[in-house]
Parts: sequence; C-alpha cells; structure tokens
Amino acid sequence: MKQTRLQCDEECLALERNRRLAEALNITENSDPFNTRSATKYSDSLKDDARKDLKFVSEIEREIKALVDAVNKGKQTKKSHCFPPMNRDHRKIIHDLAEVYGVESVSYDSEPKRNVVITAVKGKSACPNISLMTVLEREIQAKPPPPIAHYRHLPDRNGGSGGTQKAPREEPVIDYFDVQD
Repeated sequence: MKQTRLQCDEECLALERNRRLAEALNITENSDPFNTRSATKYSDSLKDDARKDLKFVSEIEREIKALVDAVNKGKQTKKSHCFPPMNRDHRKIIHDLAEVYGVESVSYDSEPKRNVVITAVKGKSACPNISLMTVLEREIQAKPPPPIAHYRHLPDRNGGSGGTQKAPREEPVIDYFDVQD
C-alpha cells in the first residue's frame, strides 16, 4: 500500500514551531511557556454557580490561589487545605475550580459533615492568567445598560398645556435616543 502524508495546516505549523522553540530554549511543558493557561475556559455551569454566590467563590478562589502559590514557591512538593463542611453546591464549585487550577480535590465524610480537601502539587498546579472573578466582573461590565424610556408629553388638542377637560387619552411617544438628563 502506498502511504500518504497529511498536509500540515497553519495550526500544525504553529505547534511545530513552538515545540522546536521550546526545545531550543530548554523549556519544559510544566513551565507553560506559551501561555496555554491564558485560554482557560470556565464552564458555563461554573460561571452560573459562581454568580449565585460571588462572595463564596471569591474566598475559595483566593484560598486555592494562595495554596498553589505556596507550593510552587516553597520547598514542599505537595500542600493541602481542608475546607469546613458545606453543602453539595459549594463542594461542586470547589471541585470545578480545583480542576481549572490543576489542584486535586477529594470530598470526605458523610452528610452533613461532608467537606473537601484540596492538594496542590508542585509543577502540576498553576494559577490561570485570568481568575473566575475577573471573568465574571468583565461580563457584568460588558453588558450595556438597557435604554431609558423618555416620554415626550404632547400638548392638548385645544392648544393648551393640559386642562380639566378629559380628552381621549393618547399614548405618550417614547424616544429611546433622547438622552437629556
């Protein structure tokens, strides 16, 4: 059989170039030389869960980040943190965030004392370039406010500015582009 070779497209060429460059500079995979974590995608379900309890997510993310920083800067190869008992929704958020940070997460005990222990491993765990809280803040700021309805009051048919006579009521004209304060 005749063997055929696939043509390399732009993505293939870029990956090969990056591989050769990393090899020439003696860069290992664990050091993330080409910011592969910058494209971190937080799942829609994680974002939705996070929006429900921003304060909780902020605290958890801060704790995970501190753990990852401590293990990567310190001499120990592993470091763990035990969270207090919490409900299933909060535990799910911790497991999802731990996955993004490359941190191991395990739930222990039975309800109602079920808790999560996370373990950061040197060289495996790393902080994403953009935190979940930053992503949520950007999404909130990115949405423009809805237009404010400005009602233009039309004068009465009699030429006055309104009297005691009851005329058939006309719907006010809404001008969404009138931005007078």
